[in-house]
Amino acid sequence: MTDGGAAEAQVVEAVRAGDVLTIKLRFKPLATNQLERIYDSISQDAYENSFYVLAGNKKYLLLTDSSDKPLTNPNLVIKANKDSLIAGSWHGRFPAPPKDVTEVSLTIPGVETLDAIKLTDR
Repeated sequence: MTDGGAAEAQVVEAVRAGDVLTIKLRFKPLATNQLERIYDSISQDAYENSFYVLAGNKKYLLLTDSSDKPLTNPNLVIKANKDSLIAGSWHGRFPAPPKDVTEVSLTIPGVETLDAIKLTDR
C-alpha cells in the first residue's frame, strides 16, 4: 500500500535476464479521485537508501545509465479512481542476484516493502 493509502502496489513481473533484474509494478486504486505524489525526484541519499532489492542479506541498488541517472521513473505520481483498473505504474532495473536466489524484496519510497517477489529467468 502507498503511504497515503490511495493505491496498492502489485508486482507485474520480476525478470532476471543475464545480469539485470527488471521489476515492474502497477498500482491498484483503493480511493476515489485521489492524487498521490509518491516521490518527486531521486536524490543521492534516496538512491542509496530508499530504492533497492534485498536478496538474502545482500542489498542491490538501482542500475544507472551513462549519465549516472537511476534506471527507474524519475518521479512517481499516481491518480487513484476506483472506476479505473490502474492508478499508475513503476519499473526499475537492478543488478541480478545469483541464479540460486528465487525471490527478493523490493523497497521504494512511499510504498510498503514488497516481500517474497518470485523471480522469472529469461
